[in-house]
Amino acid sequence: MLQEAFALPPEASFTALHKQRHKAGNGERIDKALHAIEEANINKLRDVFQDISFNSNRLGDEEQKNDILRHLLEDFAKPSLDLRPSRVGQLDIIGGAYEYLIGKFAATAGKKAGEFYTPAEISTLMARLVNPQEGDDKRYTKFSSAGYDTPMGQLLP
Repeated sequence: MLQEAFALPPEASFTALHKQRHKAGNGERIDKALHAIEEANINKLRDVFQDISFNSNRLGDEEQKNDILRHLLEDFAKPSLDLRPSRVGQLDIIGGAYEYLIGKFAATAGKKAGEFYTPAEISTLMARLVNPQEGDDKRYTKFSSAGYDTPMGQLLP
């Protein structure tokens, strides 16, 4: 799935949602966009968005909700949040953000959460200690963490 493209229906694009941000119904439009993306990619995204609703009353009454979501759409349209490869190059912004957040979760959730998180520095150290050579299987599973895959792959000649 790494190389597979995702279908994005035109009405579900960020641009389409952003253009309509000043109209009432932002929550409903975002929900419909997520469901359209899921339907267009059903084999890859089945049930991924089923429990997500931007049309919830938790955001306030209709006017408050629309205002909050309009601001959210405007914030995501800012150039500083443009994560296209043409702007950020090879940086793995989403991966870095995920690693940061999961690290914060592991640090605050106690010992149990640490079982599921390996800091990048530890992964890199372990990969260097193994000293992988050309032809080695970089997916050595004895490390028991997918976090080691990247450092091992980066160290292979």
